[in-house]
Amino acid sequence: MTTVLERELKKSEPAQIETGLQGQLNKSRLPFAMGDLFPGPNADNCSWMRNVDQVLTVYLTPAAAAAALLPSEFSLPKFPGGELTPVSLMFAKYGEGGTIAPYNEVAVAIPCLYNGQPYSYCPYICVDTDAALVAGRELLGFPKKLATFELNCSGAQFIGAMERHGVRVVSIGFDQEDKLFSVPLPANEKVVLRTPFDQLFTLPEPTGKPQGFPIAVVTTRFIAYAIAPQHIVSVWRWEKGTVWTGKGSVEYALSDADPLAKLPVAQIIASVRFRGDIACHGEEARLLAEMA
Repeated sequence: MTTVLERELKKSEPAQIETGLQGQLNKSRLPFAMGDLFPGPNADNCSWMRNVDQVLTVYLTPAAAAAALLPSEFSLPKFPGGELTPVSLMFAKYGEGGTIAPYNEVAVAIPCLYNGQPYSYCPYICVDTDAALVAGRELLGFPKKLATFELNCSGAQFIGAMERHGVRVVSIGFDQEDKLFSVPLPANEKVVLRTPFDQLFTLPEPTGKPQGFPIAVVTTRFIAYAIAPQHIVSVWRWEKGTVWTGKGSVEYALSDADPLAKLPVAQIIASVRFRGDIACHGEEARLLAEMA
């Protein structure tokens, strides 16, 4: 005989739901990025940015401000005086022909050291397309946000501004002057740069083959409360094109949502402009360290 208690317990049991079609996605068919916004790797596992117009301005900022944005696994390089350290601000326009559709970008990079080796840590980056945001954030941990850009990079001038939430967060200017070097670099001859560019660009030694100029960038990839923060290094190469010197200017605006102004400009060291093609090979992206 069924008791009253047994009847009440059966009422609380979840009903068995009849099973329908099985899910069809597996690892081999999973979209390469969320929302299928970014295609999978091509045959040579390489991402290309074609027809790039990029201005890089290196300036001095308070070392304490830069250290506040740098993970504890890294350290700032020692700079004369100790109170200031270099950081770089990059504006870029990526054109037709790349593995991602054309988009614009602004990024901050902090030169740093890990186990005595130099890297550039990226604490802040903005783009203006979903595909560019997804490709950088999901694959490598770039802390990308969407923003609005105004760019005029015709002729020898590059004028740019980035806006978010109605605030023109950062503006730059660049007046092109002299050719600094071209890539690919010569196969058997070491390119010697004049000061201060010899301190800003550590060109690789000749290998007997033409080569691009590599920039090792570190980002932090994580999912809060789920995946421990991982520092990922990826290598971006100026593969083909020309680097020009010029006079640059940077102006930040106060913004609680986008605090670039926390890295104020004490003195501009140098500005350069790269026009050409950039490549990032998938096999050169790797886990550098996990955050303690």
